[in-house]
Amino acid sequence: LTLGALADGIMDAAILIVYEGRFRPAEKWHQVIHEGHCSYFATGERKFITPTMIEGTTMIGGASEIAEKIRQAEKDGLREVSLLPPLAHIREVARDFAEQVMPLI
Repeated sequence: LTLGALADGIMDAAILIVYEGRFRPAEKWHQVIHEGHCSYFATGERKFITPTMIEGTTMIGGASEIAEKIRQAEKDGLREVSLLPPLAHIREVARDFAEQVMPLI
């Protein structure tokens, strides 16, 4: 995270606060935090997406790579895995995970 990206993020947040205060009803302000949740990155957040952040917060790779990451994470205390694929592909991803990854764990 660079100082410039942090400053941009703070400015984006300040603008959003003003916008929300003027244009979104107060009873819907809580919805802002979920914008793009598990679907897409909000425009102001894209600058924070780095390869390091992706590797640190997700498990990506082929079936054997993901199985190995899960086994290692289990040694480190992981007890549960959540799949969060796009809704249009949820059945396909769940099936592939069950058929290709789970047998390797």
